[in-house]
Amino acid sequence: MTDNTGGEPGADVETLAQSLLTDPWPEDDEPGARWAHPRLDMVVISLFIAYHVSVILVANLPSTGLVSALHWFFTHQLQMTSYLQATGSHQDWGLFAPDPGRTNVFLRVIVEDREGRLLDLGHDIYGRRRYPYLVYDRMGKINRRLVEDESYREVYAGWVCRDWEATHGGVPARAVRLQEIGTRIPRPEHVYDLMGYDPRTLPMIQGQGAVFGCAENIG
Repeated sequence: MTDNTGGEPGADVETLAQSLLTDPWPEDDEPGARWAHPRLDMVVISLFIAYHVSVILVANLPSTGLVSALHWFFTHQLQMTSYLQATGSHQDWGLFAPDPGRTNVFLRVIVEDREGRLLDLGHDIYGRRRYPYLVYDRMGKINRRLVEDESYREVYAGWVCRDWEATHGGVPARAVRLQEIGTRIPRPEHVYDLMGYDPRTLPMIQGQGAVFGCAENIG
């Protein structure tokens, strides 16, 4: 390795080492000082760290119960929600610890054919799943997603229209009806004596429904 300045190899390294060992202390350095930063800077940084740690801890505590007042104070007085969003520190533990289900909700997919007959396509899993189950089929997952997010329903109905026409010799259907159905899960104290319950015997609840015309929704 050669020195681009024309000096001997390693000369710059020796000069730097000699300077670090023998040069006097810089005027802005305080070799006898206890802290490397001004006290005001350390106070501000310490307050920020304390606030950040406290917000993260409180945000992951339940918003109800014994700590509800603390949660309310951090949210309304210390801008906890805004801080978490601004720093990308928001955490959602619902994936790992979801609330116990209280209802079984399904979306029944019904086609109205050209003659006006209503045919249940069986896309929902009500009455077809056996409990307990080991396989979570793809159609069941899609059906659950349609229940959770209504924005997918029009697109899904359009796919049902196209699939029906493609599998019925090019004869289109009139419309697709999406109807929510569900059952309420009994409270634990109601089924202790029975050692469980049969979900297929629970009273059926009709939820909201929607009709999508295939002629308007085929694209």
